[in-house]
Amino acid sequence: MVVSKYGSQSQEIRIGNPIYCVAWNSKREQIIIGMSKSVKAFSLVDGSSLSSPYLNEKCETVSHHSDIVKSIVCIESRVYTASFDRSIIMYETSSYPSDRTLHVLSVFRQAHTAAITCLTMIRDNESNTWQIISGSFDRSVKLWTQDIQLIHKIEG
Repeated sequence: MVVSKYGSQSQEIRIGNPIYCVAWNSKREQIIIGMSKSVKAFSLVDGSSLSSPYLNEKCETVSHHSDIVKSIVCIESRVYTASFDRSIIMYETSSYPSDRTLHVLSVFRQAHTAAITCLTMIRDNESNTWQIISGSFDRSVKLWTQDIQLIHKIEG
């Protein structure tokens, strides 16, 4: 469902499967949806905007996870997904308006030793870069570079 800035429903797209997470990619004007084993990217139709959104019902679907996609973050043209399969995948979104493709840039299959339950991003003002934080059922929190290189691990 897409809601306008006035709070009214402007569109409903039936997915047919449970949705576990949603993120907004402001760089590419896409809604990214996490599902079981897959990610869907819906783009705004040309001429629509966030004040009067209308999504293209044709979407890009990628299936690189083997379990529920539980968390998604978007940083500029990149999309990061985390899953119960313990992996983090980094995608690059196409810069061509008619191309909604999510290209895999990097896959970290064993990012945690148990299901990843959350993912977020922070800006490091000293180095002017983004960093990723993940949390897991393995009772750890990990800090990653935006290229999915481990910086620090906190265990609890």
